[in-house]
Amino acid sequence: AFVAAGDPLTVPELINTLWVQRVDLELIFDHEARRTYPVRNLLCGSATIETDTGLAAQSTPTQEGA
Repeated sequence: AFVAAGDPLTVPELINTLWVQRVDLELIFDHEARRTYPVRNLLCGSATIETDTGLAAQSTPTQEGA
């Protein structure tokens, strides 16, 4: 996804012994990949999930049939 664009910067560039004007423009994009992994035959367990922002969620162990 497009996030932001910087200010255009006009700079000269030498191409085949001829100076031409070039405009440099900084573009910022963001990419997020989401993946889902199905888990089959999970009977019990505990887990801790940590995000890049530092938030954490911890689950308590469960028993089968509980």
